[in-house]
Amino acid sequence: MERQRLLEGWNQMRQLLPADAPPIQVREMKRAFYAGATTFYGILMNHMSGGDVDVVTQGDLDMMAALHNEIVEFQKRVRIGQE
Repeated sequence: MERQRLLEGWNQMRQLLPADAPPIQVREMKRAFYAGATTFYGILMNHMSGGDVDVVTQGDLDMMAALHNEIVEFQKRVRIGQE
């Protein structure tokens, strides 16, 4: 069986929820987690090199850097309670 990295990520995130979190909260958080992963994957697959995943361009690298920066900035806002 192939490694399921998204499931591993979800299991790490699940540990941040209270142990007694209601099942509906856990389910909705998992759905939100996978929705985010799906969106991120779609961005990569649809916008990298015009859809040609065998070619990496400077534009691809710039997009990856911008995505990285966006995630880092979000994490900073979370840490100071703005998100």
